[in-house]
Amino acid sequence: MQSRVAIWFRWAGRILSLLFLGFFLFMLIAHLVPGAERQFGPLSFHDRLSFTCIALMFMGYLVAWKWQAIGGLIGLAAAAVLGFMTNISLPMFFLIGVPGLAYLFSSLAISTTEDSHTKGAIPKR
Repeated sequence: MQSRVAIWFRWAGRILSLLFLGFFLFMLIAHLVPGAERQFGPLSFHDRLSFTCIALMFMGYLVAWKWQAIGGLIGLAAAAVLGFMTNISLPMFFLIGVPGLAYLFSSLAISTTEDSHTKGAIPKR
């Protein structure tokens, strides 16, 4: 049985990742609309690399729906690379990394709960 804390962190990660996905899709669509190049300018190599990191981050968050630890690590690593590449401030990095942290905390809470239930139990053969 999973603890309420693990379930809460898992759903917090899911909801936050969906909210961030909606925001970033809005930004992507705004850059891809015909005529956007006149307003924003053409996408540079740096912009394309940033969008690649964002895509990797969301792929990690998608993986985390099934495997919280692996997906959380992928998403957090991509967010860290994105933060390093774009020189964003530390609070902003933590903001985009919150879903990854929530997935990692969910995984930690699940493993802690499983360890406490099996402690002192007779091992199966």
